Amino acid sequence: MASGDPLLLTTLITDASSHRSSRILWSFDFVPLETYSLIAPIRRYLFIMGFNCGFDMVPRLTESDSDKNRWLAFIDEVKEVYNKDPVLQVQPRIFNFQVGEHPQLPLEGHKFLRFSSKVSGPRTAAAEPYIRRVYRVARENFGQQVQFWHELYDHYGHYE
Repeated sequence: MASGDPLLLTTLITDASSHRSSRILWSFDFVPLETYSLIAPIRRYLFIMGFNCGFDMVPRLTESDSDKNRWLAFIDEVKEVYNKDPVLQVQPRIFNFQVGEHPQLPLEGHKFLRFSSKVSGPRTAAAEPYIRRVYRVARENFGQQVQFWHELYDHYGHYE
């Protein structure tokens, strides 16, 4: 291997062209961002471009009384879990979590598709425990209709 050639290590980071697990490219040289979607090693540091996690409702809820009641029970449980947590802001039409990229839950279930945030950086990593906890509450209320995904592990949401 020549001194300027990149060193290839096997791991979980994805190649932009395939979105499948392939390799980390660790280099002491600049690698163009368009080449790799999640990494850009520059000056001996590995910078992660980002990955998201969250859950989707598949299929969507309807406006039926049954779905409305299940959604209201879910919203009440989320409100109870985060009752004294300043991260949750209850607004007129949404629950807004003031963490990461501010994941939101609408107060009308038929408008809900996804609860997610970027979770890979120092400013967004704190969102993952909230996403996982809200997912568990949703799973208790909606069963397999709620589908968790995490891009780091090569799992992508239904609505990609």
